[in-house]
Amino acid sequence: MNATAHESAQDRVQPELRQRTVLVVDDEESIRQLIAVMLELEGLRVLQARDGEQALEIAQAENLDLVTLDVMMPGLTGWEVADAMDADPRLSVVPRLMVSGVPIVELRRQPGAARAGAVLAKPFDFVEFTEAVQKLLAQPSAVPEPRTSAHEL
Repeated sequence: MNATAHESAQDRVQPELRQRTVLVVDDEESIRQLIAVMLELEGLRVLQARDGEQALEIAQAENLDLVTLDVMMPGLTGWEVADAMDADPRLSVVPRLMVSGVPIVELRRQPGAARAGAVLAKPFDFVEFTEAVQKLLAQPSAVPEPRTSAHEL
């Protein structure tokens, strides 16, 4: 990509979405990569996790603005990751976009669906996905500020 094309792509990035961090969690690498590219095109910083356990490790270590969670994964499912996040005051306020190959009607009947910021059935299109992400990131953040250590005071 030449510098001019890169600059014009950057000009299109919505300012309110710059420097935000999104964790993409999906056990299928191709889906994870596709979602990551869509988010990077929106100017977002993207982290990736291949399973629920890795997702929780990253979530504990990072200040996240959004998590996209595949519902059906080996080990911890997306719903179980969401439950674990709900149990942590710092992570409970991070919006979640649940994605799955399960039909949308079934997804919305899941016990955790009411707590998800948005639920999308795969396959979803770029516009539908980015609109859901923008809506979730536009919500006022309730994420507590990171703690300052005594050495930094």
